[in-house]
Amino acid sequence: MAKNIGIIAPIPKHFDDPMSLGGSLSKHGFVRSPGAKRTFLPYKEINSGKYRTGLDENATYLNRLSEQDRKNEITRIKKDRARLEKATGLDLGPFSDYYNFSASVPDNRKVSSIWVSNIEREFNMDNPYEEITFNWLKVHPAIAPSLQKYNTPGSGYQSSQYYVKDDAAEVKIEYNRIKEITKAKIEFDKMSESKRKQVARLMGVFVNEDSKDEEVYTRVNNLLDQSTYSEGALKGRSTVMVFNEISTLSDTLFNVKDLVAQALMYGVYYEKNGAIYEAENRIAENKTELEDRLVSVEAQDERLALEQKIKIKKIV
Repeated sequence: MAKNIGIIAPIPKHFDDPMSLGGSLSKHGFVRSPGAKRTFLPYKEINSGKYRTGLDENATYLNRLSEQDRKNEITRIKKDRARLEKATGLDLGPFSDYYNFSASVPDNRKVSSIWVSNIEREFNMDNPYEEITFNWLKVHPAIAPSLQKYNTPGSGYQSSQYYVKDDAAEVKIEYNRIKEITKAKIEFDKMSESKRKQVARLMGVFVNEDSKDEEVYTRVNNLLDQSTYSEGALKGRSTVMVFNEISTLSDTLFNVKDLVAQALMYGVYYEKNGAIYEAENRIAENKTELEDRLVSVEAQDERLALEQKIKIKKIV
């Protein structure tokens, strides 16, 4: 076995009925029927015509990563691509004929199809050609970048049949996730009861003036434990990232955002196709436009009027 390997593994499946086909396969260590396999070739982006190579520092999928993870991955890509191009003499750019299975070039200068079955597929990362293959295979949209991503609601990988297996990376991802959640919970615990209510509203948790602090505290903590939003306008977004964005807002913008959230919650305003209305009057193209307007010094009278309308609605 190679000292340095990359692994593509089938997503583990669990079946409640041991007598079912799935249960029988699982009992014998399979997640698909023996011999079943799927063939892969490099994925070609429809809009740009670029191949997903895993070695392109300008790839659009990198924008899904956090700022630090993106920087780290770009550094890794530049280093690995230069090394692999030198070792093989290949052009490994995203438009290269190497990734085109139908290109009119010698077979040893272009990709071969790769199959993955119901057992783990290993790639010798000490072999530059296998490393190149593993790079484009691991960024194929049908393969989850980790088991954690597969299990994350809204990540877009719920239909994947395979994932990139890296036990050390999975442990690190889970460690960082728990650490971020713990830090957010500590910050939330330090807030006053009134601010916790405001934060809860801005995180999409329905609370009103009658909501007890115990309820608000519990619901936000449970939301943070979910890691990502599973539904609503924030579906797929990191709950911790949303919390951090809210908790670092300036006091003025924080209060304005909460004011708008309350206006929508109590029916002073309503949202239709993204635009904001009061009765039949369209007052803003979207929430961001309304918030930006209310933040300005010139909008003080409008803010005070909105606060009064919300107070009346609360009484009614």
